[in-house]
Amino acid sequence: MSEGEGPFFLDSNILIYAFDTAEPRKRARSRALIESLPAEAIVLSAQVVNEFYFMVTRKLSRKVPAAEAEEAVRGLSGFRVLPLDYRLSMAAMELVRRHPLSIWDALIVESALEGRCRTLFSEDFQDGRRYGALKVTNPFLV
Repeated sequence: MSEGEGPFFLDSNILIYAFDTAEPRKRARSRALIESLPAEAIVLSAQVVNEFYFMVTRKLSRKVPAAEAEEAVRGLSGFRVLPLDYRLSMAAMELVRRHPLSIWDALIVESALEGRCRTLFSEDFQDGRRYGALKVTNPFLV
């Protein structure tokens, strides 16, 4: 990643795949992506952190033990983690009216915009899609 492209927002699926032993290609790609970005340029939201914890402890074929997942969440504190608040929720609802997004995906977009991110890394959105200055990039298509 070149300087000037950040900050970068990571959707929960990027973090989840970094722990998913059932998806070795995506695991390697997620880890490489996270390691390639400067920690100070990575932005997450409280929603992403909570989705990560839930998915790795409950939904992976090889579940991560709760204590290990909690330790991983503590490690995420090295990144900028944005809170979810009323204003952000209202902005996401407005985005849902303008675009065919779920409220959860709209919260991701609005959080990324709030964090002044230029890139949203996710496999759940259309690659190359723009929301203002924010561009979606699916790192698994590379």
